Amino acid sequence: MSSQRINWIVIGIVFFGLLLSLFALVSVEWSARKLPFFPPDIYDRFLLLVSDTVNPNVMAGTLVILVPVIMAVLLFNWTEHGWPFRVVILFTFLIMTGVLVLTQSRSAWMAFFFASIGLIALRWKRGWVVIPISFLVIVAAIGYFER
Repeated sequence: MSSQRINWIVIGIVFFGLLLSLFALVSVEWSARKLPFFPPDIYDRFLLLVSDTVNPNVMAGTLVILVPVIMAVLLFNWTEHGWPFRVVILFTFLIMTGVLVLTQSRSAWMAFFFASIGLIALRWKRGWVVIPISFLVIVAAIGYFER
């Protein structure tokens, strides 16, 4: 497969991810009281514009498949693209990650966390160090929240 075709696939994923994230803002039936550290008034700003709403976990599951692909483009191919494309990819990554956080889907957060660890471990020569560090962070977080 040529690099031009791969670039078109990446552009399609970025475009679809951005559209999906923007659609989520008007189609997801947000659950504002799922996690106590999220202020519920954030979700008051989003108006439902569709009659057939989307479950936040379903939207998060779809986004978490696309976000690591865009993150991989940011980590591995950053210098191969011009600055306008970099800005669009970074903007899309931030929007998609923000919507993923807003869904409050803990399983999607875990999938994003582990995908990020894998990408970081693959990207840098000493990236494998992030694996034991993240394991310690997980153990500490479980210990903290189990109290």
